Amino acid sequence: MNTFQKQKAVLPKWEPYDYEIIPIHVMFAYPISKGIFTYTLNYDQSMELHAGCLFIKGVEGYNILVDSGPTVEDFHSLGFPGEQINPMPKALKEAVGLMPEDIDIVIYTQLHHDHCTLASLYKNAKSIVQKDEWDTCHNPPACYRALYNPKYVEGINPTIVDGDVIELFPGISLLYTPGHTLGSQSIAVDTKEGRVIICGICCNEDNFNPADEFKALWPEVLVPGLHVDNEIAYQNMIRVKREADYIITLHDKKTFERGVCPSPLWPRYK
Repeated sequence: MNTFQKQKAVLPKWEPYDYEIIPIHVMFAYPISKGIFTYTLNYDQSMELHAGCLFIKGVEGYNILVDSGPTVEDFHSLGFPGEQINPMPKALKEAVGLMPEDIDIVIYTQLHHDHCTLASLYKNAKSIVQKDEWDTCHNPPACYRALYNPKYVEGINPTIVDGDVIELFPGISLLYTPGHTLGSQSIAVDTKEGRVIICGICCNEDNFNPADEFKALWPEVLVPGLHVDNEIAYQNMIRVKREADYIITLHDKKTFERGVCPSPLWPRYK
């Protein structure tokens, strides 16, 4: 089946669960061209790219992490200056009181270098990866070869999924959302305040709220500059926006400043 032709499942009706998402801030890199996140726009402007991972709190019997957490050393190896806020084990301990060996499941939104750098840290965890992303990591498109490092995922013995996974746990589903990469996925989490979607397409909150001067070109969402297919990325961002009450983006400073989601600090989309 073609990567972009998989059936899109219909999410179940939202139900309130006692889940929360806790952002874990590890580092930021600078200066990064804004054009990385704003296709055809802002290439002459710079921004900070913030990075970390997310903990899904409240799943009985399971400690679940989304992505592994990055390292400053990895960013430096690719030529990006960066500053560490906390090494991942310390950040995890401070945020949720756990050590890497306490994590039961790591869900990977994608396998670009900064999302799986520390995969080997979670010795007791099941790793969940989309088939297309696992395959791409080991045979990447030439233009994005530098963004994949198969050594980061050596020996993790992943659980491979292929497309949407409805109710991975009650109230938690995986959405196949390629476009930025060939196999990126987003995570829908039903909470008491509404449905939160952790968006696996690397972007910032501004991508879901295009500035007025850009709305003639991008009326609903603005696709990131790094993509394997801008139309597929656009359609999947629309899907995320229409399904979500709250959206968590992976590289936005605001994600880590606001803390636990949902809360009054997070904007509501519907």
